[in-house]
Amino acid sequence: DNDEERYGQPTVHARYGEAMAINIGDLLLGEGYRLLASLPNKELLGVVANAHVSLCLGQGAELSWQSGQPVTIEEVLQIFRQKTVPAFEVALSLGLLSADGDEHTAPKLHDYSEALGIAYQLKDDMSDIDSEHTAKPSAVYALRLQFPGISDEEIRDKMSVMVEEYQTNR
Repeated sequence: DNDEERYGQPTVHARYGEAMAINIGDLLLGEGYRLLASLPNKELLGVVANAHVSLCLGQGAELSWQSGQPVTIEEVLQIFRQKTVPAFEVALSLGLLSADGDEHTAPKLHDYSEALGIAYQLKDDMSDIDSEHTAKPSAVYALRLQFPGISDEEIRDKMSVMVEEYQTNR
């Protein structure tokens, strides 16, 4: 997303350059897969690989979006489902598999991951309300398109309701 900072710290690409950031990311992914492959439960590797593919598809959808191109809130939520939900779901699924959990728990963890991932992304997008920056499809941008002339305060209110719904009703 080309942010220079994340959580008050310089991003890897800002500090070391884009090529080095990609290489470091590849190294970390490879190390994660190497460690998973060394575990006795080989199902864990497949769960992580599937989540990785989904996350990349969602990130690809976000990256292929062109600034200024129309986007609906439903399309933004679908990108969140692909790129963020798997990050939460994989962590919970690995715990479930490692604890020999039952198959009835997995759908509940999926629903929880969806609620958590989307609420997380909505809250993250809320930090961009004051910005006219549209480098990625966001809930803020989608609401501005859906409701021309909407104020920042009204966007905050609508997004707060959406976050609350994902936090409590899912």
